[in-house]
Amino acid sequence: MSSERTDDDDESYDFGDEANAPRHTATHGTRKAPAWKYYEECGLPNAPRNLRCKFCKVYKTCHATRARAHLMGNLVKGDAPACTGLYDHVGLDEINIMYNVIKVPANIKYKLSDGSHKLTNTRVYRQRVGTPTSQASIRGSNHAEVNDDIDMDEPVRATSLNNPILEAYQIPSRDRLDKVWAKAFYTSGIPFNVSENPFFQEAVKETAKGIVHGYSLPTMRQLREKLLDESKADLKNAMTKKMKEAKPYGYSLSSDGWENVRREPLMNIMLLTQKGDFFLDSWNAAQANKKDSQYLGEMWLKYIDEIGADHIVQVVTDGAPANRLAGNDVVMEKYPHITWSWCAAHVFNLLLEDMCGHKKIVLDEEGDNPFQKIFIRLKWIVKVVSNSQKLGAIFVRKSPRKKLVCVNATRFATHFLMAQRALEVRGALQQMVIDDKWRSYRQDLP
Repeated sequence: MSSERTDDDDESYDFGDEANAPRHTATHGTRKAPAWKYYEECGLPNAPRNLRCKFCKVYKTCHATRARAHLMGNLVKGDAPACTGLYDHVGLDEINIMYNVIKVPANIKYKLSDGSHKLTNTRVYRQRVGTPTSQASIRGSNHAEVNDDIDMDEPVRATSLNNPILEAYQIPSRDRLDKVWAKAFYTSGIPFNVSENPFFQEAVKETAKGIVHGYSLPTMRQLREKLLDESKADLKNAMTKKMKEAKPYGYSLSSDGWENVRREPLMNIMLLTQKGDFFLDSWNAAQANKKDSQYLGEMWLKYIDEIGADHIVQVVTDGAPANRLAGNDVVMEKYPHITWSWCAAHVFNLLLEDMCGHKKIVLDEEGDNPFQKIFIRLKWIVKVVSNSQKLGAIFVRKSPRKKLVCVNATRFATHFLMAQRALEVRGALQQMVIDDKWRSYRQDLP
C-alpha cells in the first residue's frame, strides 16, 4: 500500500509500503520530488529526518518543500536554513542546472552571472542586511549584491516582502507609525481624546498625502506667533461670513461671569445666531470699581453698538439681580426693542436645586420635601466614602471602573447626577458595608 504527499509546490514523494508509520518516520520509498536528487541517506533509518543534504552534510529533513527551500537559499520557508556548502563545492553551471531541476522561479533565484560567487537576490539582501524596504526602493532597484561572508545558516524570517497582504497594506510600517504616535502622546501628556479631534485628524491626513516632500512640524515660535495670528484672522473672517448669513434673523447677546484658577472675576460676551454661536470677547471684571448693574449695562451696550443695535434681538443672562437690573433699566431704556431674558437652562437648574433644598416645592403625605431627606443622606454617603482613604480603598475594590459623583455647584442638575451614579454603584456600596474590614473602619466615621 502506498500513499503520496503533495506540498505547496506540487512536489510529492511516495512513502512506499510503510505508509502507516508515524508522520515523521523516514520511510520515503520512491521519491518523486526533484529536490531529493541532491539528498542522501544519512545512515540512521530510525531518525525522524533521515535524508541529508549532499553539499553541506548537515541539514536533514523528510519534507520535500523544506528540502527545496534549503537548496534555494531559504527564500520562502523560515524553518529551513540555507545550504552553506553549495557554493564552495559546486560550479556555476551545475548550480544553474540544479535550479532548473528543482524549478526555482526566475524572479527569486540567485543570479550567478559573473562567476564571482556573489548573490544578487534582492529579498535576501534586504532581509539580512537591513536595507530600507519602502515601496519606492524596492521598485527602483532590481538587484542588490551580497558578499559571500553572509551567514547562510541563519534562517531568513518572512517579512512583508514575502507576504503580499502585508506588503499591500503596509502593515509593518503602519504598526511602527502607531507606536511612534503613541509614544508622542504618552511622553507629551496629550489627552487620548485628541485623536478624535476632527482638526487633528485633518492635519494627519493632509500630512500623510506627502504633497510636501520632507515636511517637518512648525516650531514652537511659529505656533505661538505667526500661525496663531493667522489662525485668529482666518477664524474672524469665517465668523464674519457666518454673521452676515444670519443677519436677517437677528442676534442674541449672551453674557456670564466665572473665576479662573487664580480666583480672578472674568466676564465673557457671546453672540448666538442660527448659523452658530460665536465667542466675541472676555475681560477681567476686577478692573471695575464696582460690579453693579450700571457697569454691566454699559459693557453690554458697548458690544451692542459695535455689532449694530438694529440686529440685536435680546440679551440673555442668568437671574442674578445685577444682570436683571442691567437688562431692564440700562439696555432696554436705551433700546426698547431689545429684551432681556433669563437663561432657560439656568432657571431649570435653580428649580432642581430648590427641589433638593429646603423649599417645599414637592410635598409628601407628612407635608415635608421627600427629596430633601434623600439627598441629605446621599451627600453624607458620598462625602464619607470620598474623604476616607480606608473606605475609598474598599469601594475601589468593589467598583474599580465607576466612582461616586460629588456635588458641583457649576454642574447642571448636579444632585440628580449624583443620585444616578449612586444607583449605578448601589451593589458596590452594599458589598462595601458587609466587607470584613468595614467593622474596623466604621468607627472612624463622622
